[in-house]
Amino acid sequence: MRVQLIQAATHRGRASTFPRAPTWINEGIASLFEAPVMPTKGAIHGMKNWRLPRLLAGMRSLDEKDDARLDALFGMSDDVFRGAREKLHYATARYVCQWLDARGWLWPFYHAYRDGFDADKTGEKAFEHTTGMTPSAANNAWTTWVKTL
Repeated sequence: MRVQLIQAATHRGRASTFPRAPTWINEGIASLFEAPVMPTKGAIHGMKNWRLPRLLAGMRSLDEKDDARLDALFGMSDDVFRGAREKLHYATARYVCQWLDARGWLWPFYHAYRDGFDADKTGEKAFEHTTGMTPSAANNAWTTWVKTL
């Protein structure tokens, strides 16, 4: 029940601050808190959860490996996100958000994306500004990290 409340509150809070956010960032952040850890008062992070096996399977699949990439999310339409590979897209978005959060980049990226959305609909510029890497350049570091979980 606590997890469902955290996830619902996460959706509601983001919807009011970034109503035009693509589904992948909304669901990535919400699903990050499906397995929350609260290490200190006022802090919340996500930890490994049940979506990881789906992501790893997608990374190994010749047919799905292009969708199981960090950079695949940028510019992904909501219809594609919710399409035939929705579970893989959820897992990818969730673990991209966890990777960003683990480095202290999730909220700076989110705010840069939200604030620059009119000029940066894909979020690639906000990502590069926040991390110092393009999404495609970050993919190898992210993939290596995912495989260590």
